[in-house]
Order: sequence, then C-alpha cells, then structure tokens
Amino acid sequence: MDGTNGSDLPPVKEETFCKYVLYYEMNNSRVRIWDLIILIPNALFVLFLVLRFNKAQLKLRATSSPIFLTFYTLVWGNVIISLIRCAVSMTVNAAMPVGGLIDKILWVTVRFFLLATEMSVVIFGLAFGHMDSRSSIRYVLLATSLISLAFTVTQGTLEIIMPNDMFHIDTRDYDLFGHGGMLFWFTSSLVFAVIYFIILLLPWIPLREYLALPSK
Repeated sequence: MDGTNGSDLPPVKEETFCKYVLYYEMNNSRVRIWDLIILIPNALFVLFLVLRFNKAQLKLRATSSPIFLTFYTLVWGNVIISLIRCAVSMTVNAAMPVGGLIDKILWVTVRFFLLATEMSVVIFGLAFGHMDSRSSIRYVLLATSLISLAFTVTQGTLEIIMPNDMFHIDTRDYDLFGHGGMLFWFTSSLVFAVIYFIILLLPWIPLREYLALPSK
C-alpha cells in the first residue's frame, strides 16, 4: 500500500460513451441498455403490424402484384429476427467467450436479413411494373440472398477471427460487435453510398434510355 490508490495496479481505463452505451448492463444484470433500446421500438412495431394485420390482408388481396406480399413478408421477417436477437442477447453473458460468439453470430444473422431485404427492395423499386411474376421475384430473392450471404460470411469471419482493437472493452476483456472492423465497414459503406448515388442520378444520365425505369 503506497497511499496513492491503495495499490500499485494501473488505473482502470474508462471507456468512451459511444462504447459504454453498447455494453452497459442495467442493475448488474445481463440486460444491456443497447439491446433494450433496440427491443422497445421493434416490439412496438410488431404490435402495430398485429393491430393492422386484417387491413393489410385486405389490401394485399386487392392488389394483383405479388411484390407487395413480398415486401410485407420481408418486413415481418426482419422485425422477428431482430426481436429474437435482442431476446437471446439478453440471456447470454457477452463477457464469456461463448456468449460473445453467440452475440456476434446473431448480429451477423440480422445483418444478412437486412442486407438481403435492402437489395431486394432496391431492385423491386427500380423494376416496379416490370416484375410481376412469382418466378422473377424468387430469382431476385435468391440472388440478393447469395450476395448478402457472401457479405455477411466475410463480415462474420473478420469479426470472429480478426476483431478490431477499437471495439475491445478493456474493463470487461471482450470485443463488441465491430461490423467486420473499421476498414471493412468503411469500404462497404462507401460502396453502398456510390450505388445509391448512381440510382439517384439515373433519371438524369444517358443510361435511363436503356433502362425501363418506373415513373416515380
């Protein structure tokens, strides 16, 4: 005892708020505030979907396009997967190796469904009115699922095998989900930004003459 801090141990490093909010557990339980922040709006949205289920069914029966049913199914699928992730993450200890692995696998799974849905919605939106057959919709879903699978497998591999040190929590000695690391996250975000920028410019570039774009 030297009278300074009661020991010769190095001071505990305090994490920044951006990290702290991701792993802070309420009342020393396994329920992290971040999971709760995600769970509440998802649960409210499920309640909204349940209350509007009958009206949604009537509207789906009134339209002849199977794209709307596909949209509706994708929305339900994504919100259910997100709820499952939150519920399971609240029951496992992320500080333990197995718990941390389960948490990352769940995040990657959610990312797979979200990315596949995002790409499907973009394609359906650009080809709206020209893709009304169930077979063409299945081909789109298959293609986007394969692309999303390749993306999430790469992300998950980087996340589990080579976690980024920036997402390491020194006080808990485990890694937060880092979206595959800063380099992968930056590269993928840049690619998606370029794709959406090109889509935004489609009505004003010569390429519109070769594409049957929707009126809106």
